[in-house]
Amino acid sequence: MKSNCYFKVDSDIIFGNMSEKNQKRNLNIDLIKVLAVFLVVLVHFFNRTGYYGLPSGSPLMFFATFIWSVAMACVPLFLIATGYLMKNAKYSKKFFTNLLRVVGYYAAAVMVLTITDKQAHSFGLIRVFFENLFTFNHYSWYVNMYIGLYLMSPMLNAAFESLKTKKNQLLAIGGCLFLVTAPMTLAVFDSFLGMQVPDYLRKAAPNHWVVIWPFLYYFIGMFIRKYGETKNHKIKNKYKISLFFAIIFNTLLVRIISSKTFCPEWGFLGIVLVSTFLFLTILNSKITIKNKVFNTIIQFISKNTLSIYLLSWIADIRFYNIINTKFGGFKGSFLRMPILVILIFIFDVLVGLVFIIMIKVLAIIAEKIQKIAKQKRR
Repeated sequence: MKSNCYFKVDSDIIFGNMSEKNQKRNLNIDLIKVLAVFLVVLVHFFNRTGYYGLPSGSPLMFFATFIWSVAMACVPLFLIATGYLMKNAKYSKKFFTNLLRVVGYYAAAVMVLTITDKQAHSFGLIRVFFENLFTFNHYSWYVNMYIGLYLMSPMLNAAFESLKTKKNQLLAIGGCLFLVTAPMTLAVFDSFLGMQVPDYLRKAAPNHWVVIWPFLYYFIGMFIRKYGETKNHKIKNKYKISLFFAIIFNTLLVRIISSKTFCPEWGFLGIVLVSTFLFLTILNSKITIKNKVFNTIIQFISKNTLSIYLLSWIADIRFYNIINTKFGGFKGSFLRMPILVILIFIFDVLVGLVFIIMIKVLAIIAEKIQKIAKQKRR
């Protein structure tokens, strides 16, 4: 039954999950999205327990940075998946209707976050809700960025496809890679190593374009959709080997640049390499899940990554105060990280499940109200 209510969300359009109707689900893409939202929880562990700014010279911190290098692929994986799944998106009535559904979904999540965070009442609750909604508080910065990327996706698709050949498309990705990573690398060297970068180098790598890193990942996703899938085992092994060396490269780069851990932007060269090869490795892995229950769980998480991501704030703001008090920050909690992150992830998924049930109940109520209103008009 079709509904005009925007609370009825086709969750496959959230977080780059646009898929053609009646298209068979790609288990590998589902697993990439599940991994991405799990890595969000993991990278929040590093942030919330005070990982950044610690001395990075010990073997323990080297191992921690190795794991962090993988965790930082969380957002890039979503953006690569966006390019992979939305490469054929075009402007249409349905295109804009889907965006309204995203906004409705986001607004519902913000209401939940407002109630659980501020505990405001009556008119105070409404005021705080609109403040959170329009300032993209909590973890909503991604929604702010995604809306712009979504609106531009048909233009990006047309521009990228107009290049026609594989070589030209690779050159376009290379150009974006240079514009994003070169200024950022120079800035990092300048900030942490105290190296004075000559002006001619700064002008050769203009820093006005570092903000286009979402475009870079989107184009990578489009390119992978067209050329990245393979049945050649040698190429698959090359992806795996490249992933391992990309993680090592990023770990060493962070260690060389600074004696303390730090958080670079998403366009950092090492993060781009790790994210790309991680996506390629999982996409080209032969994976089958015969257990129906586990398969249902994977599909649920994959379809509802936005709710799980946004509402993860609820767990983070509460549990990490307890974790830091009990274990004394990052070094005290790092060895307990696997169980802590898994438990928080399970909690986030359960919160997402409750939220989706709430949305469906609201959709049913809205449909009934619409029917009653139509009957009275007759």
